[in-house]
This record gives sequence, structure tokens and C-alpha cells, in this order.
Amino acid sequence: MAAPKKLKILCLHGYRQDAESFKDKIGGFRKTIKSTAELVFVDAPHEIPSESCVSAIEEGATELRGGRSWWFCDNTKDFSSKTSCNDVEGFEESVNTIAEAFKSQGPFDGILGFSQGGALAALICALKEHEEFEYDFHFVVIIAGFRSIAKCHEYLYSKPINKESLHIIGENDACISKDRSEELIPLFKSSSVVYHDGGHFIPSKSSVKAEYLPFFKNMRNKEFETLHQLHHPGVKASVDLIRKRFIWKDLRRDVTMWTRACLDCQRSKVHRHTKSSLGTFSTSICNVFPLKLHYIRSSSTCNGYQYLLTVVDRFSRWPEAFPMTDQKTEAVAKTLFDSWISRFGVSEFITTDQGRNFDGHHFEEFTQFPGTYRTRTTAYHPQANGVVNKFHRQLKAAIMFQATEKWTEVLPAILFGIRASYKENISASLAKMIFCSSLRLPGQCFREERPSVTKEDFLRQFRDRSQSKISVHLEFIAQLSTDICYVSEKSKSVAHSLSKVSTIEVPNSIDYQGMAHSQAKDKELNFLKCDPKFEFKLLQTEPISPKLYCDISTGTLRRYVLLCFCESVFRTLHQLHHPGVKASVDVIRKRSIWKDLRRNFTKWIRACLDDQRSKVHRHTKCSLGAFSTSIRNVFPLKLQHTRCSSTCNGYLLTAVDGSPDDLKHFL
Repeated sequence: MAAPKKLKILCLHGYRQDAESFKDKIGGFRKTIKSTAELVFVDAPHEIPSESCVSAIEEGATELRGGRSWWFCDNTKDFSSKTSCNDVEGFEESVNTIAEAFKSQGPFDGILGFSQGGALAALICALKEHEEFEYDFHFVVIIAGFRSIAKCHEYLYSKPINKESLHIIGENDACISKDRSEELIPLFKSSSVVYHDGGHFIPSKSSVKAEYLPFFKNMRNKEFETLHQLHHPGVKASVDLIRKRFIWKDLRRDVTMWTRACLDCQRSKVHRHTKSSLGTFSTSICNVFPLKLHYIRSSSTCNGYQYLLTVVDRFSRWPEAFPMTDQKTEAVAKTLFDSWISRFGVSEFITTDQGRNFDGHHFEEFTQFPGTYRTRTTAYHPQANGVVNKFHRQLKAAIMFQATEKWTEVLPAILFGIRASYKENISASLAKMIFCSSLRLPGQCFREERPSVTKEDFLRQFRDRSQSKISVHLEFIAQLSTDICYVSEKSKSVAHSLSKVSTIEVPNSIDYQGMAHSQAKDKELNFLKCDPKFEFKLLQTEPISPKLYCDISTGTLRRYVLLCFCESVFRTLHQLHHPGVKASVDVIRKRSIWKDLRRNFTKWIRACLDDQRSKVHRHTKCSLGAFSTSIRNVFPLKLQHTRCSSTCNGYLLTAVDGSPDDLKHFL
């Protein structure tokens, strides 16, 4: 699940300001949108000389002081929004400063500019349209901005700007007039305008806040549009789709409002309010359930295809749609076998309607050959085919959303969205019913960068892997034999020194009386009592044992064991089934505590003769590798082309899933 989503906005100050002063000036605005957006402030690269005061009054300065500027008119080291000039000084440095901010502190969802910063924000949008600015963003907020009248900037305004824009304009602004600010509005294809009766500042009145706050909240719906535009699911499916991947305040309310306001959904969907009663389905021995077959005829032909053969699994609702050139019986049987049966196996039942294309002699023989029973739906009884009809309505509406005659090209993406959407009646998505895991969707791919390997590291790893290691090869060990041969690498001699069978003696008691007596005199225990990591108490661990000092800091009783009793405690637990080093240390650590516990256990286990006689020790170790973490159970695919000796409709593309050995072929 993604972190709480906030918009990240880059803020550009005005002329004779800097990042710190601009941040203080818009304190009320920052508090208003603090739950929606995170503001990042950046300084302009050019300092204004303190003696330059020609335009201080124009920009609202109360005193003649220095500051920063994004650019100057010609070479005057001064700026005025009303002064026309042929060239500007320092504009390229300002663009580079903003690009560096995107690189070091980005990515940003939008840009906010005030006064000269607002004019620069509009120019950055224009540079993006001319492909002269590398980094992308979604919207721009221009407060008391203006259109630059420098002749070197005129070409930038020649193209319409495809960015969402919000313009906040003061009716009584004496520095940048209302008419100058309105000149920027026609440059954007999508603009929202907020007027206020103030001057050259950002208003903080409640009435004005209510007008510009929805703009920032609606910018959140970029994630919604990414997922909703796949196949336009309903309210509940959209809420579930977003909730599993993102989180923010009032998520359900926002997604519900956006889904109901979607014009494509309102144009294309047939809204029905009927609910079918629950039905009873017999359980199947095999994992193949009844299928429902149907036809859809398209109004237009695409790549020679005019029909769609739809197949729906009645249990999981998993849908498939296969384009066909005609609806003859032979074509139906061939498409069903090539596209469904070859991938999912033979179903117990196939249910079709009473169409003539399903009643042919070839189709009847085709269903009888693999042992499938075919049934027909009852005429004038829509409940018998409700699952297919509902899928058809959803599929047709999704194709209409695309507004294209090339419906075969958008069909895979539509089916992908339908399979990934949540179905409330089965409390899961269709993909989860089949794969036991949700599909990874666009906008959810958070790629983890793998660490780069230097030349020296590669040579060192290759050298380590190439070194020969002395290994012991046990070709055969009988189940009832303890005769294990050790083969020396150099002399090739065989030794049977460990093949003697010995009796395993398990100590059945521990001298708790002696342990308690020794604890009272142990200096190490007194030192550990002062350690805040431990909490020792006198407790009785066995019914007939005396009270011993036990550590209870971990929530379990761990006896403090002196070194002279350690080996007897080790043998009591280890001789039961001779676990390895890690397992033995874990077992004893949960029950006892003493100094150098891991080191002692490692030494005793490796010196255990019973382990050496009975266990096959392997000394091969693979080098560590870097693997990217996946949110879902999605494994890498391996694609390859195969060229056949004879030509038949082109080449063969093979796709193999990286985890299960599932081979799928597509022509």
C-alpha cells in the first residue's frame, strides 16, 4: 500500500523576494493546503543590487532593499513587467535552477509561481511543450502572473499548453493589472480562474479558499484515472482497486464522486438495478468448471475480424474473448480448442445458447470427443445466461469508451482491467480466483534499482567461484548402514575411523542444586543484574528444583547457566535429534542464557561424533545476489522467437513464466 498521498509543488517567488520571505508571506495559504500538498521553495539564481530601485514600487516593496530575480531586462540588472525588451539576462540560469530542483528534490506534481515567478511558471510550461524542458509535471498555479513581453519569449507562446492551470487574480492589483494576468488564460487548454477583491497577494478569505481548494484536491485523481480508464469499473470496484494501492483522507468519498462524474461511464453504460437470487452449484472433483459460450458481432471489421467468441468460467467468472473472422461451427471448435482447452484443459460442461452455429454436427462431435457434456440455455429465460450477458455489457461499454474502430488492439487491455477488478459477490477479483494473487496494474510498478557491480567486484566474485574446494563425495549410503567412507583429496585414501557404532547416552537430569549454589557466588551474574537489557528474578522452574535466577526480559523464562553446567544442558537438548548450529542455538537461547553461548554451541556441535557419522555435510555456498522485491506474486517472463522450417502464418513467439514451468505459445 502506498504512503499517504500528498501533492508535491515547487514554489517560485516573485521579483525582489527570496524563498524564505516568500514562504513567510504565504503562511496562511500553506496552512490551508497542508493536508493536501507539500510545498518546496527554491531561490532565484540572481541577486538584485541594493542600489537598483527603479521597479521596487511596481512590485509592492515597502522599502528599497535588494532581493532575487529570475531574469533582468537586457543588461540593466533591473526588471519591470511593463518594460519591453529584445533580450533578457539570466533566463537560462533560472531554467537550469528549476531543472536542478526537479532532479534533486523532485519529482513534483506541479509548479506554483507568484508575480515574476508566475510568469516563469508559464514559460516553463511553454518550454515543456517545445520539448526544451526535460522534467514532467501535471499542473501549474499562477498567482498574479503575467505574459512576458520580451521579444525572445514570443515564440514560446505559439503552441497551446496541455497542462491543468489555476489562475488567482486580484481585482485591485496595482502591480500586475487584472488584464495582464488574464492574458495567460487563453494559452492553456484547461484553466480554472479565481478572482478576489484584493491586491498583489495570495488571499486567505474563506470564500476564496472554497474556490481554489477543489483544484488541489482534484489533482489527486491522476491515480484514479490511471486505474479507472482501463475498463471503467463501478463505484465499489473502483474504491477497492484504489484502496489496495493508495491511501488518503476521504478516499471513498472522492472515488465515489469521480466515478459518478465520469462522462464516459454515463454515456456508455446501461445501468441496471436488478439482483439475482443465490444459486446452488455442484462441486467438481477436478479443478475445471462449466463453461458458457456466446457470440458478439461487431458493427465494424478490424483486421478481418468481425465476431468475438466469448468464454466465461461459471465458477471463477474468468472471461476470455477471441476475435474470429466468421461464426461457422468448424471455426468455433478450432478457436475453442486452440485458445481455451490447450491452456486450461477440458471442462465438464459447456453451456451455449440456441444459436445455429453451436448446433452443427462438427461441434457436437467436438464436444463428445474429449468427454464434455453440452447443454443449452432455456429460451426467454435470461437467468440461465446472466453471467455472460453481464460480461457482454461490461465488454461492449469498455470498447465504446475507447472510441476507436481498431477494437482488436484495445481488447487485451480491456480484458486485463476486467480480470483485475474486484467483484463483491465473490469477495475477490477474477485474477485472484485463478492465480490466488491480484494482478500488478499500471501505476503500481515501483522499480527497485539494483546495485551496480564494478569491474573489481566482478573479478573478485569470478575468482571466488572458480577456486576449487575440497569436498567429500558419498556415492551411496545404505539405509541400515553406518559405514561412511571419507575420501582424502590428495592421497585418495579411504578411512573408516568414524564407522564405529556407539551408544547414545542422554543425560536425564541436571544438577539444579549445584547450579543454584554456584549462582549465589558467581560474579558474572552480579554484573548482568546491573545491565538494563536483562531483568533477573529468583523463580522455581521445576517442581522439585530450587529457585534459580532467570531472565524475564524477553517474556519467557531463561535460566542463567554457569560455564561448568553448560555442556550438560547442551547434551540434554542436542542429543534428542541432533539439530544443526542455528537450530540448536535457537532452542537453547529461548530457555537459557550464559556468556559466549553461540561460540560454545558451535564448537560442541561441530565436535559431535554422532553428527559426523550420520550427517552428509555439504560445503558449497552460492554468492549473494540482488533480487528486486515484488508487491505481488508476479514473476519475470522469458520471450523468444522460433522460426519454423515451413511457413504457416508467420513465426512462433514463446513466453515462459520465470517461476512455474508453464509454457505458452502464441502465433
